Order: sequence, then C-alpha cells, then structure tokens
Amino acid sequence: ASEMTGGTRRAFLSADIIIGAGRILEDLRGEAKETEKIYVKEYRAGRIAEYIANDSEQYPQRRYFIAVSGDSGFFSGAAGVRQALEDKGLPVTILPGISSLSYLCARAGVSWQDAVCVSAHGRELSIASEVRRSRKTFVLTGGNADALLKRLTEFGLGEVRVIAGENLACENEHITEGSAF
Repeated sequence: ASEMTGGTRRAFLSADIIIGAGRILEDLRGEAKETEKIYVKEYRAGRIAEYIANDSEQYPQRRYFIAVSGDSGFFSGAAGVRQALEDKGLPVTILPGISSLSYLCARAGVSWQDAVCVSAHGRELSIASEVRRSRKTFVLTGGNADALLKRLTEFGLGEVRVIAGENLACENEHITEGSAF
C-alpha cells in the first residue's frame, strides 16, 4: 500500500467497499483507520463487475475501490476490470500507483529513461534476444526469474548486470544486484 499515490490513497479512504485479491486486501486493511469499510475478496473482472452492478442498484451512493496488483498500464488486470465494468455501463477511473519499474530503479539508484520494458509474466519471452537488443531491459518476471537468468547464461550472457526486486514495497522486500549466473 506504500506504492499508492496521494490521489489513489484519497480514493481508497473515501470508498465504502474495497475489492481485490486476498493478499492485496490484507495490505489495505491496515491503511484504513476505521472499520466501516466492507472488504470483498475477488480478483476476477466479471465477478467484480457483477458484484458492483448488483450492489450499486441497492446502494447507489456507495463508492467502490478495486485494487489490482501490477502496474495499471503494463500487463495488469486493470484493463480487464475496466472492460467488464464498462460492459455493465458502470463508470471507471483508473488511478495508478507507483510503478514497479519506477520503484525498483529508484531503490537501486538506476535511471530508466533508456530502459525497454517487456513481460515474461504468463507468456513466452526470448530473454536473450531482448537483452541483446537493449542494454537496459526491464523484465516483469511473474515469479520465473531463476529460469530467465538461466536462459541468459545458456545464451552466453551470464556476465550481464542484473538487478532483481522481489516483493517490492512489502515488509519482505528483497533487492539484489549481480550477474545472471
């Protein structure tokens, strides 16, 4: 929750109902001082839209805050949630948090204006080709960092400098720097 912007935090605090995956809801519960908020554990876009459509008919004054992980414009669930809500005729405003790229680079003391951003989260990625193409490549790994580092080494790129961030902005955050092997 520390990666929320001021505007996002205000929207969260003014919301009556907070919707998101379990881990995200756990993080957000500590952000609200009062206990009057209703927390709904759901991450599937269609179910979220159904819930809000039904609930808002009965309680039209309620405000909803949907928290999704990831960067809002970079392979995030935000696009699917937006589409599902718009399909039901519900208004949507996406408020981004601090991006993982910005956060990691700030913590590591590295600029990112020349970085190429790619994702290996749930998709095939030729990591060696990406790294050869761009000196500075930001890869959203989705938990498969070890396999990606192994592939770099297999393709003769084991010496490249790697900065890896895990659990960014969480209590168990871990940032390491070294080579791929």
